[in-house]
Amino acid sequence: MRQLILSLRRTHDLGSLQAICTSLQCDLPQNSLLIPIPGWKAKSRLNPLPELICRCLERRTIQLLQRCRPTVGQHRLNRRQRVSNQSGSFKLNHAPTQWTSHAWTNQRRQQQV
Repeated sequence: MRQLILSLRRTHDLGSLQAICTSLQCDLPQNSLLIPIPGWKAKSRLNPLPELICRCLERRTIQLLQRCRPTVGQHRLNRRQRVSNQSGSFKLNHAPTQWTSHAWTNQRRQQQV
């Protein structure tokens, strides 16, 4: 599955994307909120997969997170290194028109995202 997903970043194979989304659709609650994780690369080099998956799932996305700093790839890090690597790498995007009208904002502010 990992190899398939990684290959989609380059090929944009719509058949494979549809198969993944069909599988996700069965297990994803209808009221779930999809929040793409922002990248740190230039816009021309961003990973298009999160946006493509959200479109394929026919779900609205909210750009709730903003990247504060770049991080290293996590696939070779242990648990402690992963936590340290991600610590402080995101903050809430406070652009009110993007997400304040969503039901998510009714949650307690202290709740983790």
